[in-house]
Amino acid sequence: MMSMEAAFSLSLKNDANRDSCALLRRQQRGSGAVRAVNCGADARYCAGVSGRARPRPSPSRFPSLASTHEYRIPPVPGSASAEFRAVARSGGSCGGDGMSVSFEERVNNITTWLSNSNPPVTFATLYWEEPDASGHKYGPEDKENMHRVLKKIDDLIGYLVQKLKMLGLWENLNVIITSDHGMTQCSENRWINLDLCIDRSNYSLIDLSPVAAVLPKINITEVYEKLKNCSPHMNVYLKKDIPNRYYYQHNDRIQPIILVADEGWTIVLNKSSSKLGDHGYDNSLPSMHPFLAAHGPAFHKGYKYSTINIVDIYPMMCHILGLKPHPNNGTFSHTKCLLVDQWCINLPEAIGIVIGALLALTTLTCLIIIMQNRLSVPHPFSRLQLQEDDDDPLIG
Repeated sequence: MMSMEAAFSLSLKNDANRDSCALLRRQQRGSGAVRAVNCGADARYCAGVSGRARPRPSPSRFPSLASTHEYRIPPVPGSASAEFRAVARSGGSCGGDGMSVSFEERVNNITTWLSNSNPPVTFATLYWEEPDASGHKYGPEDKENMHRVLKKIDDLIGYLVQKLKMLGLWENLNVIITSDHGMTQCSENRWINLDLCIDRSNYSLIDLSPVAAVLPKINITEVYEKLKNCSPHMNVYLKKDIPNRYYYQHNDRIQPIILVADEGWTIVLNKSSSKLGDHGYDNSLPSMHPFLAAHGPAFHKGYKYSTINIVDIYPMMCHILGLKPHPNNGTFSHTKCLLVDQWCINLPEAIGIVIGALLALTTLTCLIIIMQNRLSVPHPFSRLQLQEDDDDPLIG
């Protein structure tokens, strides 16, 4: 009899300045196949993966919600299944019509597949656009508008939990709610206008955000020097000088010059930005830190942990699903303290254990010294030697 542990996976955004994702999963222990579903954000589609192969369809458009596309996915190293079957479903075209599936409908679709699909869904994701969209529009410091957005998100999460409880899935689900970034307040008074520093004919701008990629059309050093002197609120790096902690040096797609704006500053061309909130700044900034909350049989209840890197979530999810992760920069040991099946000691506990051990050792050493002093052997009795002029002893 196959043992089954249920869980469900989705992706949300649920903080004033943090995109959030919720990941839930149902695991079939003893089965090599993993079936996954995904509900996207802007396009009306969902996709699922299981352990069978089918012909690949044309990717040009999506069918109606009732129809299905199936296509082959390369085998995953370490997986018991040679191939996976992906299922894509949609209620509208992938672009142009402006239609989007509501959060409630996305939840209903995934919970239906979770409880009624055959084979059952083992991993699912759901994405929600807020508060990212409103964070960009208003900025995270706009309390009135962001409070309204957060209230709506809180109601949506309540709907999710209620739906899972109604289906009897909530206590058997491993749920992760997290995000890929934070958000910080911007202002039109904090623009870095590249047009005031260098002529556009001298370079191509591959991307424009708090981190911009520059492809020089003239001498790289000349472009670098002009950009270097452009603003004190922008760091300019040659590719070889990009800080190692960014893990952003060793790929052919990385441009020769990278620009990184200071927190709250925006790189623009001719004052072209209207964002009051943005992300993509130095990931060491607290405003860029998302959050993580987890619920389910795989996780400790009521446990609080200080910090993990967002890349650490991937190996943790692979562990919960029983999958071998691809090479990545995440560290599984950073998340062990969250999991009930892993033994770990966090830093405060380790310090406490070391201090406790030292105190115990010191106390024991002192006790041994005291006992040795108390039990030390006295000098043996020796008869007094009488001198010739001493009186005779009063004995006998």
